[in-house]
Amino acid sequence: MEKAAIKIPMYVGVSEAIQNPQYNPLDPDITLKVSLDELQSNEEKEELKEIVQDLTKRKSINFTNVRKNKSSSSANKAKIYDIENLSATYSRNETFSRNINLKERTTVSTKASINYTYSSKPKNIKPFKKVKLFKNKYFALLKDFNFYTLPKSISFQTDLDRYYNKTQFRNINNLISLCHRTTTRHLFGTETIALNMI
Repeated sequence: MEKAAIKIPMYVGVSEAIQNPQYNPLDPDITLKVSLDELQSNEEKEELKEIVQDLTKRKSINFTNVRKNKSSSSANKAKIYDIENLSATYSRNETFSRNINLKERTTVSTKASINYTYSSKPKNIKPFKKVKLFKNKYFALLKDFNFYTLPKSISFQTDLDRYYNKTQFRNINNLISLCHRTTTRHLFGTETIALNMI
């Protein structure tokens, strides 16, 4: 990539945070360890752990200002159609979390942009510079009047922004009632799902 003068700045991030409560949120007078010991099977114990655990996972990937630079050996004048005038940026961030109130909350944010910038050195024209009449100080403004034959720079940018969110709540009342039944074999409740997409 270095030989081709292509720049691809990239960042990748992955993180996970877990919090385990000392007491059972479904039965606050009892420690979580005691609640787990009262359950019969490993499946029930893992299910209770998952319900009361506070978990957050994050993943991200970013490409910032990806572009092709002009090679040092290139002596050609910049042209309006050069690929070097373009640059691109892309990012995707995902977050997943769950806790005693949420069975799942997933958010995905995706952003992308393309930028075009062209700079040139057009000829500067001063039409009245050599006019003898305008050498008088009263005509200084007219004498210094100038303009460029072409724009000095052209630029534009287009952006994409997409946001996705999914939230699934737990029915805490059902979970509490089930937790207090010693004969209960499964710890689960009904859920409400909210799905938003922009």
